[in-house]
Amino acid sequence: MKLTVLFLIVASPFITLPAQANVTRNHGKTSTNFAVLPVKSSNNFSTIYTAQTGKQYCEQVIGSDKNCFPFQNTSTTSQMNVQFDNAGILNIDRNFSDVIQLKDYSQSTHVVVSNPDTYSKIYDGLVSDMVGLTCDGEHCRPWN
Repeated sequence: MKLTVLFLIVASPFITLPAQANVTRNHGKTSTNFAVLPVKSSNNFSTIYTAQTGKQYCEQVIGSDKNCFPFQNTSTTSQMNVQFDNAGILNIDRNFSDVIQLKDYSQSTHVVVSNPDTYSKIYDGLVSDMVGLTCDGEHCRPWN
């Protein structure tokens, strides 16, 4: 008996956060010139890209060199929430990266990053365009 298993991945190229938000989530964009980076993990269940910098992640994922605020969660045990001033919350899963594009471009924007599993704030400050943040569940630093 032969068993065939099919997997279907459905992704929306742009998901807009709540109406009052001035950011756009650009998750799962696909195009003919999209280069998928290999995962760091030895299995196929990890979704974290091996981009060394936020700029490299922006260029690889959305092909952008401006208006890209990348966030990387390297924790294997904790999610992270990114709260934008006067905007929505971006939830980033374990071992995952994502980007935000501002509707009104700015070279930096204020964010508060928290760990919802420990109810702790792990970053409160500015994040720069094409740099973003890389966080491990306890600390964040510029992704450059």
